[in-house]
Amino acid sequence: MLQRFGWLAPLQLGIGFAAGGVYMISQGLAAKKEVRAALVAEQIISSAESRIPRALVQDAETAAAQAEVIRTHSLRETEGKTFAQIPRGDPMRDYYLHAVTLRTALGLAIMGFKISDLVVGMGAFMTATGAALVMIAPAMRAANREEPD
Repeated sequence: MLQRFGWLAPLQLGIGFAAGGVYMISQGLAAKKEVRAALVAEQIISSAESRIPRALVQDAETAAAQAEVIRTHSLRETEGKTFAQIPRGDPMRDYYLHAVTLRTALGLAIMGFKISDLVVGMGAFMTATGAALVMIAPAMRAANREEPD
């Protein structure tokens, strides 16, 4: 019985993997679109000092470039001190906290882009694996027909 219908397992697995892969690709692309829309809605233009100057922050590269500029400026203003090194009561502590908040928001956007890329890549791998399993199934069926019962 297993020899006769064993080819159905890779067929079913292949269809499942391919469907799951397509779903992952669609969700990854949707997440990337959502992160991009949120960034664009903020209308952040990168600094002239940025490695990508005067560009709308709308992807991981422009977000990282702007975050670098914010870090450089905040360290310059605080004479190289980080938040923990600035004494309590010093107004620069609030300044640095605002800079950290902006950098964190940009960092989350960068992470969102990278995770969505990972999901799309994994979805493509699953789709390819599913397609390979589906293509194997007919060969297994043909091989089982040739063998005597």
